[in-house]
Amino acid sequence: MSGKGFLGLDIGLSGLRASLVGQRGALLGQRREQVECDRLALPDLTARLEALVRDLMRDVGPCGVDAMAVCAFGPAPVLLTAAGEPVLRIDMRPDATTAATGDDLRARVAACRATRPDALGRAAMAADLTGYLAGELTGQVVIDPGTRADFVAAGIGAWLALPPEMPADAICGGLRAQVAARMGLPAGTPVVAGCYDSSADLLAAGFGSLRPACLVVGTTLVLGRLTAEPVRDPALRSVSHAGPGWFSGGWTNAAGASLELAGRWLGPARAEAPGAATPLVLPFFCGERAPIWNAAASGAVLGLTSTMSADDLHRGFAEGVALSALDIADRLACEIGPAAGWFASGGGIRSSGLMQALSDALGAPVALPDPVEAGLGPAYLAARAAGVTLVLAERSVLSPCKVSTNRFRRRLAPYRAAQAALTSLYAALREPDSQMTGECA
Repeated sequence: MSGKGFLGLDIGLSGLRASLVGQRGALLGQRREQVECDRLALPDLTARLEALVRDLMRDVGPCGVDAMAVCAFGPAPVLLTAAGEPVLRIDMRPDATTAATGDDLRARVAACRATRPDALGRAAMAADLTGYLAGELTGQVVIDPGTRADFVAAGIGAWLALPPEMPADAICGGLRAQVAARMGLPAGTPVVAGCYDSSADLLAAGFGSLRPACLVVGTTLVLGRLTAEPVRDPALRSVSHAGPGWFSGGWTNAAGASLELAGRWLGPARAEAPGAATPLVLPFFCGERAPIWNAAASGAVLGLTSTMSADDLHRGFAEGVALSALDIADRLACEIGPAAGWFASGGGIRSSGLMQALSDALGAPVALPDPVEAGLGPAYLAARAAGVTLVLAERSVLSPCKVSTNRFRRRLAPYRAAQAALTSLYAALREPDSQMTGECA
């Protein structure tokens, strides 16, 4: 294969992807590795990325790269010395320590300052994982405006320096020779500053005036709409994006992760399995962000009966994710009216049952992209840096079932009531079982 393309590296919570797209957005090749990236040591993460790119370039054959971008889950702060050496990654995995504030980043920063003064004594700068990896590729650690705003809001900039700020689609440097050799790329290949992976996915989806209501369905779920001003509801968030206005909505911990958990517990789901009864599932198995912002939250399955099957439970897990999306969308609708339709992207769109549940819950058509491959946001961001605007095309549209939509609307009230009722129990439920020291009689 000849010609040039744009290379994107996507670091998600559940895996790595290296994708190469052509000048018109066609996917030329992709390599993936399933791994819990937030648990990898930084040298291991870097080595895996290099190997993934090397294998991808071997797959596609002779092909130049006009620009490359790396985008990671976030916020995921990395504390660095003045020389740029990593000192500590602030652990962002959900647990009860963040329940009191409702803001993971601020709580984790406070905990780090209280428990790791040794690390803080050696740290001179705080970067995000994306900016740190850009520094590994180019020698220049950077931070994009959206991430910088999060860090400043969490108070990080008050006690540690932040890297130089650059737009997410700006070229921050060329690929270092030693890294280029390990990746099988030319030294000096332009590297983009990057941003959160979800922000890159929204850019690829065309969020803005073209598509003012978008979903990113992956391990987690991001749902938001374009607003002229920040929304007032404290359960929602408004953040800047690549164009005018605000991305207003929320991001949850519940989507593909919940379905994967159901599969691990129940075995594979049967496609289109019929059923008359479905339990009410609160999919807070990893804590929850929007709209309850409680990292101590835990999952619950309500309404179980002896007549229910594993298929009913699978359907309940998918509907729990859809209800969490509806919970956010309904709050948005109270401020700016209902959305006429949504555009969805991300790896979760491969689940036809989940996507139909989302369309039914939202009560609006959900358009699906072409191509359906996940992790293309960073490659599309690299194209933007090279002066090429790529946007995912629309492949098909799911229409909501009115009967199911009405059912989701009826279930929203008990779903919210169950959230409120369990809030006082979360901390107690997270306490470890006491150790048995004696023998049972």
